[in-house]
Amino acid sequence: MRVLGIVALAIALLGGGAAAQSPSVAPSPVPSADPTDGSQELLGFTFPDGSSRARLVLIRTTLEPGERVEPVGWGGSSVSWVQSGSLTIDVLAGTVQVVEDGQGGGLVADGDATTLGARGTVRGTPASAMAWTNDDNLRLTVLTAAIIPADAGDPTSHPDGSPGPTPTPGPKDAPPVIRTFVVRGTGPFGQPATYTIRDQSGWVSGARVPNERELRDWPQEAPQAVGPVRATGPDTFDLLVRWSGTGCGPVITLTVEPRLRAMRLVDRSPGCDASAMGHWLVLELRTTVGLPLRDVPLDQVRRIPR
Repeated sequence: MRVLGIVALAIALLGGGAAAQSPSVAPSPVPSADPTDGSQELLGFTFPDGSSRARLVLIRTTLEPGERVEPVGWGGSSVSWVQSGSLTIDVLAGTVQVVEDGQGGGLVADGDATTLGARGTVRGTPASAMAWTNDDNLRLTVLTAAIIPADAGDPTSHPDGSPGPTPTPGPKDAPPVIRTFVVRGTGPFGQPATYTIRDQSGWVSGARVPNERELRDWPQEAPQAVGPVRATGPDTFDLLVRWSGTGCGPVITLTVEPRLRAMRLVDRSPGCDASAMGHWLVLELRTTVGLPLRDVPLDQVRRIPR
């Protein structure tokens, strides 16, 4: 798998004794194919040193023109590759080493700034903190391999505990999308249907549209929009999501928050005569920590496509 190959390369680039090991690689989430709203995505991770629980993570950051993230720093050594676009780097603390594609580079110190084009790299230390800005008119994509100390918590958290790099505008504490699923099918009136699930919990392992026979097997007494849950194995569950929409499509994006605290459904289905029709989606979950028995809030937003 290409993601795991990059992780192996990152181990060598970051240095240390881990390069000579054959690390046990945790199952790697599948990256989102086309992030469009400014995002950080955890593509994979491993524990390169068996003597500690420090993680080597692979993160993809996507910035639209004009977006900025700060602070950028992971509490350990890091190396970032500009895959496409142009990256403006403001060093907020420490120093970083930058290398242009096929050319020389140098150190950039606290208070200074520089710009890297595609295939440029920037190396950070545990003390480094940066701000990243996309001053170009094209989308910017940066791939980062970083060592996350065992006590650092979330891979997008700054060493001082402040929120990690989240593109602006938007909440500074927005968690990354760990995995994106896309389910395609045909709606009730024969139109193409697309269900995009953006999982921030790490618990979603799949999704499907239930048929009428399967729906009859679900208990109907629960009035909430998300539920009920049924066990399909020792640590696997099905979760039914219900919502109302038009007869066309549906075309929806469902974001699942960490630990199923809440879900947000953005409905971009085209308009048509029928309205207030019921729609259903089954989320396939895998977790060993148990699922909350409380209702899961569902925030539904309607956005009429242009």
